[in-house]
Amino acid sequence: MGIFYLDKSAWLIPPVPNEFHDIFNENCQKISVTRGHKFKIGHSFIYLADGLLCQGFLSGALNKTHFISLTVPGRAVGYMQFIGSQSHVEYVKALRNSEVMILPFEKLETYLKKDYELHRLIIKYCSDCIESDVEGFQQLFTESAATRLKVLLKGIFKAFGITITVGWNKLPLKLTHKEYSQVVFTTLKTIDCLLPQWKKDGLYRSNKDGVWIHGSLFDDDEFLGKIWQEDPKSL
Repeated sequence: MGIFYLDKSAWLIPPVPNEFHDIFNENCQKISVTRGHKFKIGHSFIYLADGLLCQGFLSGALNKTHFISLTVPGRAVGYMQFIGSQSHVEYVKALRNSEVMILPFEKLETYLKKDYELHRLIIKYCSDCIESDVEGFQQLFTESAATRLKVLLKGIFKAFGITITVGWNKLPLKLTHKEYSQVVFTTLKTIDCLLPQWKKDGLYRSNKDGVWIHGSLFDDDEFLGKIWQEDPKSL
């Protein structure tokens, strides 16, 4: 039996529903935070309007105790705490200078008491985010570092609504080698070997203006058919 893959992007949670976004706009002011800022977690949703956040998870491994998932604009973290599930999230941190909106759970609950459909919608959002986390955990312990990095890159394109073409595609989010290694849970040395090899093979290039990925990076047999099976044409 082959490995079962969920249909959510590993390490990149889905966008909040419009109705949820409206509640943030009605009740919250944007707060600017600098790179490296750590948030208190446990009693609020943190919505990212601009920038980049990460969630740090306990891995359970002795030699690599943490890995991270990415939160791009239009997403909100705090979903595990909201549904009362035991969370392995150790921290939420700004990876870039960012703008956020913070919504206390008690404020949100005043809306949910009056609107069952909104309550259902937000629980569904929390469930979808957890499914993304589960997919990330599964990738970490079933796939090679090279495949995990491809999954992450494809997920970044998907998160920003970009369809991958057969030629060169500019990556909408530039990460450091260290950040790549922290997300896909491998050593910095592995990333430092993978990316130059892909560059040599004509699959990856980068400069001060950004990173470009060639669509044929995703064509190999190991990768095809394993992720996001609901949209195979996008490969």
